[in-house]
Amino acid sequence: MPFVHGQQRLGISDYNINSLVNVGDTQTIAVCKIMSYYDEAVTLTSVWTQLEGSKQLPVTILNPIQSLSPNSAVEIFIVANVPNNDYSGNYEGKVQIDASPLNVSSGSPIAWGGTTKVRLTVKYMKPAEFILYNFAVANSSIYEGENLIASVTVANLGEMSGSYTVLFMLDGIAVSTNAVSLSGNQTRTIDYVRQMNETGTHFISVGDMTKEIYVNPRENPSSMPFNVNILLLSLTVGSVTMGTASVYLFMRSKRKEQT
Repeated sequence: MPFVHGQQRLGISDYNINSLVNVGDTQTIAVCKIMSYYDEAVTLTSVWTQLEGSKQLPVTILNPIQSLSPNSAVEIFIVANVPNNDYSGNYEGKVQIDASPLNVSSGSPIAWGGTTKVRLTVKYMKPAEFILYNFAVANSSIYEGENLIASVTVANLGEMSGSYTVLFMLDGIAVSTNAVSLSGNQTRTIDYVRQMNETGTHFISVGDMTKEIYVNPRENPSSMPFNVNILLLSLTVGSVTMGTASVYLFMRSKRKEQT
């Protein structure tokens, strides 16, 4: 149960917070609840000190100035923002609560309301670290006009989020750029598709990995050697001649049967 200590005008319920905050995260934490017995203007301030050093943790208070009506309560939140691993460690902070009655003239002394102590531990996070693996092509031998299909998997081995650019190169020329954002320990597969119209040997690479592919020419009658075309023509003419002879013999036999 939270400890409640009564004040003349306010009650403060401490949550006795000891929270873990990850590097790279922005975390909102409830630290206490204020109960007002009168009309009050409440001002909240805080100071955060690193227990092992001199770092000041970037912590803010949500709604640091509030107006409370009689017999009302409000929960107080802090926002801890940890930009990098330089802030890892243990911190202790105090949220100070000052109250000023709203039914007195301006300039009246501010009544001290109390403090609530909060401890935050900032966990060291392994920075983003990217690797490429499982580089593959669907087929290393294709025909002219067909698609080259390649894929690679990118992984973030770190605990923090980060971005990485996957670059595919064909014959030493950059042909595809893919910006990838990954959370810690996340992976993603990137595909690359390109129609290949130039025959011969080509090299597709990503990172320090390279695959060799061969694009075969497509053969058609118009591109066949001259003697092959003559052979096809001879076969065609021969077929027509044989077909005409067969019809002639069939008709002659029919006439003999009729006579």
